Amino acid sequence: MRKITCTLAGALSLLLGVVTGSVGAQAAEVAQPEGYPSKPINIVIPFRAGGGSDILARVIVSMDNEYFKTNMIPVIKPGASGTVGTDYVAQSKPDGYTLLLGAPHMITVFPQVPGKKVNYDPLKMVPVSLLNASNSVCLTPKKRPWSNWKEFVAYGKKNPGKLSYGSSGAWGITHVRTAAIFRKLGIDAVHVPYSGGNEMTQAVMRGEVDFAMGSPSHALAVYRTGEAQVLAMMMGKHKDVPEIPSFEELGIDIRMPTWRGVFAPPGTPPEIVAWLDQQFGKLVKNKVFKRFMSKLGEDIVYKTAPEFKAMIVKETKDYRDVIESIAAMEKKK
Repeated sequence: MRKITCTLAGALSLLLGVVTGSVGAQAAEVAQPEGYPSKPINIVIPFRAGGGSDILARVIVSMDNEYFKTNMIPVIKPGASGTVGTDYVAQSKPDGYTLLLGAPHMITVFPQVPGKKVNYDPLKMVPVSLLNASNSVCLTPKKRPWSNWKEFVAYGKKNPGKLSYGSSGAWGITHVRTAAIFRKLGIDAVHVPYSGGNEMTQAVMRGEVDFAMGSPSHALAVYRTGEAQVLAMMMGKHKDVPEIPSFEELGIDIRMPTWRGVFAPPGTPPEIVAWLDQQFGKLVKNKVFKRFMSKLGEDIVYKTAPEFKAMIVKETKDYRDVIESIAAMEKKK
């Protein structure tokens, strides 16, 4: 346990850099490619409707003509922790008309799980722009024998195997993140995968699982209505709920943000990628977009295509040892 704990603390702390950025400055204006776009652009959401990715996509679509000179059509293709939709995009024609709204699940996490295979090379997907990085909210049902983080951890340690936790999909970021935290705390819990963040949150509200780590857009909404408890925030305190402690305040040295960014199929022309990146960079500065994201409790974190690519390479490496350690533990159960 000691060796794995050190690996988690060391490797995961490096991921803090993902959420410390802000909306960056734009380089010289990139010319719109000749003849592009000449038809609507499909933006694939690899999770079920109603989740954080779907919500972000709808915001983008509401401003499509202003920034992309055409309509953007959201396409829901869920399954296998987002890998079904990702594979669809990877196999699509690289002409700029099929994009992926991706997350760690299908790019830096699931493809590295021992024994799991995907039909695409995540490092060959073409990063276009990183758009946001979310805090993570520790959510639990109302009627449980704990009312704060300390009591929850104490219960988990005293009752091995009795706690359950939900995720938005097996071996997605919510699964790996929670497993990593519980392993570090010495809590043995049962994993229950769902098909997206919305279903996971609803499962907590119904009391089907004892714990889940959700996005602010879902978790804080049910907290405000009194339909669930919130025990902690992973990436730092939230200005709208200052009463909820952060992991830093609780002495937990793990940070695993959920980011969302746009990808294109391998082989997409660089001039199309550069123009799309520029337009997304303009969109995230839009006051309406910023206000909407703030209401959802989501942080805007923009990175250009080259910056996003470098981040993906680094995060893939950072996660590798963590995933292998958790997989080895799961195998022993």
